[in-house]
Amino acid sequence: MEYRPQPKASVERDAGQSVMLEGRVCAYHPEMPVRQRCSMCQAGICVTCDFEFPINIHVCPKCVEAAMNKVSADRKRAAVGALVLATWSTIGMVVIFTGLLARLVQNELYLALADLFLFLVPCLVGTGIGVGAIERRLRNPPYVWVAAVWNLILFGVLFFQMVINNLMG
Repeated sequence: MEYRPQPKASVERDAGQSVMLEGRVCAYHPEMPVRQRCSMCQAGICVTCDFEFPINIHVCPKCVEAAMNKVSADRKRAAVGALVLATWSTIGMVVIFTGLLARLVQNELYLALADLFLFLVPCLVGTGIGVGAIERRLRNPPYVWVAAVWNLILFGVLFFQMVINNLMG
């Protein structure tokens, strides 16, 4: 198949500064003339299909939906970080609950500090990061939910452990 450059469509500007590409029809509405091209897939889109964003970015409905189903790199990083902290807190919880830490550290102050840094701080930070990775308007894959819920469960276990310890004296 031979590449033939397309002739440039004539461009008109109306009072609203919308761009009309003559002789072309919308990819989703064949009866409607093209207003813009999608910035992502280059499909011609009409006034109805045009999602206009700042900096003159125009996106078709299909690309908007596809973008909403993707997880951004920042959200992925946050979810992975929350999973790492949940793993760290789980290991810390096992070390504390098995009594291994109490056997290794005899001083009560050092034991409390170890409890704080092995379990409490990573658990709280992981909960915050995990909940922050959840976006209510977008799709949240299972690993995003697992990161938040796992840390939250660990925090609940820590909270109840502290309540029981205070009640028992």
